[in-house]
Amino acid sequence: MSEDFKPYSSPIPITGTSYSAQIGKNPEDKWVIRLIKARQVVETEVFDELNGNLMVGFILRATAIPMLNPYKISQNIKMLITQAERGPLQVKPPAPTPPPVSAGMPAQGMGSLTAGISRTSEYDIPRPSSSAAPPPTSIPAAPAAPAAPAAPATPAAPVGSNCPQCSSPIQSNWNLCAFCGHVLKKLNCPGCGKEINFSFKICPYCGLALK
Repeated sequence: MSEDFKPYSSPIPITGTSYSAQIGKNPEDKWVIRLIKARQVVETEVFDELNGNLMVGFILRATAIPMLNPYKISQNIKMLITQAERGPLQVKPPAPTPPPVSAGMPAQGMGSLTAGISRTSEYDIPRPSSSAAPPPTSIPAAPAAPAAPAAPATPAAPVGSNCPQCSSPIQSNWNLCAFCGHVLKKLNCPGCGKEINFSFKICPYCGLALK
């Protein structure tokens, strides 16, 4: 990094090119945009203010690539200006490198190196606790709701009788007439006593569940 360039943004790739652009300031406190390729600064331009239009024109001139999309380049410049308006780019200091440990170092000599280092790791084997965990408390199951009594059925017609609707012969275990569909059996709801169809599963009058 040049000593006369103070970065205010990180390098951002320019869409449609192999270049990147970065904004900073020079010692005269003026804005500088520089064009970078393969980590080498190929051209720079100085501006009195963060003017996006002028910077887009600089990129188009400096890259000299035909058929570039100015709109996409303007989006790159907006990102650069947004970073630059936040202030100088803060460079994080490198993390300190721990001193090498010699293979022949005695155990008592490593006390100062290992002080403050936790000896707990993901490879530690868990040790059983001295006190046993209390047995789980069983939760009694809720009592089941009592089943609704079966609805009494109207006696079926005896064997050899005829359908009251069409006078066709019917059997005693028929619920419907096989010839005209007449309902042969009627039910009374055990909850409200009203007459219901034998095929009902819920009483439409009181809502009682039927078997």
